[in-house]
Amino acid sequence: RQMCIRDRIMYMTMTDWQIEMPATPETFAADVGVAFENFKEVGAANLRICKISENRVRTMTIWPDAETAEFAIEAITEVATSFSGVTLTVSEDGPLLAEYN
Repeated sequence: RQMCIRDRIMYMTMTDWQIEMPATPETFAADVGVAFENFKEVGAANLRICKISENRVRTMTIWPDAETAEFAIEAITEVATSFSGVTLTVSEDGPLLAEYN
């Protein structure tokens, strides 16, 4: 395993979403994947989407700094909750300390 300690502080957001019909976790992931192109334009380094139950997903996104993360999470919330059947349940954020690969 390789560890990368960040030489500059990046920021991470983790958001849980409740998915109800007509949306499914899989369609939500596909829709957010398309929207990710716009998120990259404002600085997103990556996006991961994990199915955590039959009707819940968690997104994890790395941002260049806290200010960008705050701006972006508002936009992401607006985009994602515009999909029928999608509700934000909880969102957390904080500085990314290290990555392990």
